[in-house]
Amino acid sequence: MSQTLSKPQCRACGKNKMTLWATSPDRLLSTHELFHYWKCHACGSLTLFPLPSTESLRDHYPTSYPPFLSHSKPTISKPPPVHTRMVSLPLPFLHALRNFFTGDLDWWWLPLDFKGRVLEIGSSNGAFLERLSRRCPYASVEGIEINDQAAAQARARGFNVHTGDLFHIQLTSTSYDLIYLSHVLEHLDDPQKYLMHLYSLLAPRGRIVILIPNSTSWSAYLFRSYWFALEAPRHFFIPSSRQLHTLLHDAGFRNITTRFRVYPKSFLKSIRYLMGKGQGNVAYKLVMCLTPFAKIASWAKATSVMEIVGEKNV
Repeated sequence: MSQTLSKPQCRACGKNKMTLWATSPDRLLSTHELFHYWKCHACGSLTLFPLPSTESLRDHYPTSYPPFLSHSKPTISKPPPVHTRMVSLPLPFLHALRNFFTGDLDWWWLPLDFKGRVLEIGSSNGAFLERLSRRCPYASVEGIEINDQAAAQARARGFNVHTGDLFHIQLTSTSYDLIYLSHVLEHLDDPQKYLMHLYSLLAPRGRIVILIPNSTSWSAYLFRSYWFALEAPRHFFIPSSRQLHTLLHDAGFRNITTRFRVYPKSFLKSIRYLMGKGQGNVAYKLVMCLTPFAKIASWAKATSVMEIVGEKNV
């Protein structure tokens, strides 16, 4: 085996019980360079190795990268439009039905009367901060975004969003009540160091909320290099739910809860990759058809996306 494919250490647990799991190009940008993901037999997580250089990595975060665009959808999506043949059904019933299948119970980790300080890591265009502010108008919110274009869009919405890396910016507080990361942690080469720093920024009993792909999902096993959530080479590691729990616990968090989000679009977008169609929208009818099956995957703890909440130990 060549030196570039020598076995790495797992980025999630540090063990070296690794085997090559998938080789994939950047399917989002349709490039030809191949990237290698290794599976850890100790914890089940995936690790990208070798990592791309800093210079080449910039090419994989172009200004057209979807999270940077002003029309990107909010992290917590709005209820889908009611189909014309369903207009006779009561709207609350439709919303309840959607919530049952998708598992996206509205803000289950955030009470309506929340008035604390919120820091979002990876604020993108500010869509999540806007929705959070509408739900909890007395909360104090701010964010961090590494992309200048996206951060400018968030500031245009009226939010205090810092541009830069967490370790090199001056925050307005070092005692937050909530820190939120949606699909950010998997982009980092040292997640444990990052989690420990975030722990230090929380107030006593402050919470961290993380959305991240699940390496042991059924879609990961089925599609491998065509799995939509792999997103080579931007995802440096993808943890198993068990190892993500361990990472948070080792960083000091307690009362850790994991929920498995129902996300049928990941399955459909993986099929698009498999068929060579690349990134694109998927039909709403297909999403609804697959949603009950995705709910079963959620019960089996095998969905593509998991949401984990941890609390700072006093």
